[in-house]
Amino acid sequence: MLYQSYRLILRVRNPKRHIIYRRLAGQGDPEEIIRQLEGELEQGEYFISGKYVITNKWIMKRSRFSLKFARNYFEPGAAYNLDNVF
Repeated sequence: MLYQSYRLILRVRNPKRHIIYRRLAGQGDPEEIIRQLEGELEQGEYFISGKYVITNKWIMKRSRFSLKFARNYFEPGAAYNLDNVF
């Protein structure tokens, strides 16, 4: 319990140490990705399909303790199986 509290404090003090930020870094510049996501979400350019949030450029998979990211390379309106993305 003490170790988990220590990790939480470190993440609050330095968000770049958070696992989601590190996952974004695997996709490119995290700051640029965050700006893209915020812009698309603010403009309403997304839709939600079950546990997935899909924007023009990104697909996010939500779960209870995780958030995964992948670039959206699919054509708009195309049918695809989101479970194969991750």
